[in-house]
Amino acid sequence: MSVDDRADLAAGLLVALLGGAVAIYAASSYDLGTLRRMGPGMFPMGLGVLMAALGLMLAFGAARRTRAPLALARDRIGVEFRSAALATAGVIAFGLLIRPAGLILAVLAVVIIPAFADRKNRPLPIIVLGVVLTGLAVAIFPWLLGLPIPLVPMGMR
Repeated sequence: MSVDDRADLAAGLLVALLGGAVAIYAASSYDLGTLRRMGPGMFPMGLGVLMAALGLMLAFGAARRTRAPLALARDRIGVEFRSAALATAGVIAFGLLIRPAGLILAVLAVVIIPAFADRKNRPLPIIVLGVVLTGLAVAIFPWLLGLPIPLVPMGMR
């Protein structure tokens, strides 16, 4: 089983598990209604079922491409913990910074922190990406959608 097949198998199973969990949660927590008069749980349940189906298709395709589908039990799936930790840290930083520090610093954090996951990244492209995505976030959320998100830290207004 190649590394790509193992990654596809693991990702497919993870997506299928997450989709199944979303579908079960939506079906048990919200009113589904009928197909003629859909309730608030119909759309998330449908998305969960679709997500689970796509994940299973990905996993079955990966398992079919290999001659030894049980090799996953023997082999370790290579996980780059540095990348996973920095991506998670970026999302957590965004969540922690959005209210006290404002949208601008939160978006910069969610762009810059995960960028350190790849040692080949250079500072200039990261800064350019951060500035462009921050500009887009400011243009979309507070201005176009009118969401009451502070742009700068609370004390600077």
